[in-house]
Amino acid sequence: MTIASSRLALRPWQVPDLDDLLALNRDPRVSRWLGGSSLADASETALVRYRTQFQSNGYGVFHISDRAGHFLGLAGVQPVRQGLPTFPGTEVVWRFRSDCWGRGYAFEAMTAILAGMPSHAPKDLIAAISRPNLRSAKLAERLGFCHHPEDDYLYPDDGIDAVLRPHRVFRLRSNSQRAA
Repeated sequence: MTIASSRLALRPWQVPDLDDLLALNRDPRVSRWLGGSSLADASETALVRYRTQFQSNGYGVFHISDRAGHFLGLAGVQPVRQGLPTFPGTEVVWRFRSDCWGRGYAFEAMTAILAGMPSHAPKDLIAAISRPNLRSAKLAERLGFCHHPEDDYLYPDDGIDAVLRPHRVFRLRSNSQRAA
């Protein structure tokens, strides 16, 4: 499954893309929202998971580049990790190089992904966002997700920065209610 938008090319991950993922996960501005330096340590495992999801499901987390082929980040849909309060479930995720922030890439990518999801893909999607990450919360709302405070939780890994542990849970509203 590949998707093209006006500025972006979205495709499944390939083995040679590990360098892209490592660079993204080593960016301290990116990793600060996702648990810090341990994010880079999990890159190889994440790449295998992204590839396996596409092979098994026909959808997942995409490698995203601009039309010239320059890597920008990732976005897509994945199963919620076992051990989290929202398990079992399916979550949307996005992560872009910090020098790409504020350009609308995440909105463009997620809009294309949500529109192009196969009919067999889960419809009940969540976005679990660390409470201080206001930019991602605003993006979730712009994509049509609505905050459900009754589902908010404290991330169970006490090894991450305490300020990042409180998570807000957003659920996708029906297509008829989505904002443009």
